[in-house]
Amino acid sequence: MNLVSNRLFEENQAKRVGVTTDAQEIRHRIRASSGQDYPGLGSVFVSHANTTRRCVWQVLFHEIGHHIHRTVRPEHNEKEDVADKWAGKLNGNFVRKKYWYAIPVLIPAVKVYKFMRAKKWI
Repeated sequence: MNLVSNRLFEENQAKRVGVTTDAQEIRHRIRASSGQDYPGLGSVFVSHANTTRRCVWQVLFHEIGHHIHRTVRPEHNEKEDVADKWAGKLNGNFVRKKYWYAIPVLIPAVKVYKFMRAKKWI
């Protein structure tokens, strides 16, 4: 089956069942952002891979946060809150080390964003 017939099959299945598949959601987002009716398979794969990678890292850092809370630095707060706090710290450290070259652009952008939020412009 080719890409068009797969798409039609998924749309018909979604009409019968009343749910959308991940592929339909990804295709809808790409089509809305790029204006293309039939994006290439590469763009769908890259979008899905980025979303999957982001979810995996978020869950991994959250679980590592549970481990840190239990073994290294216990706190007297809710377990999930502490794990989320550690996940944020670990994710920030990961982004800072992996995307170090983006820091000169990101720091001013974050400051402008916070200023605009404080003024309620956005």
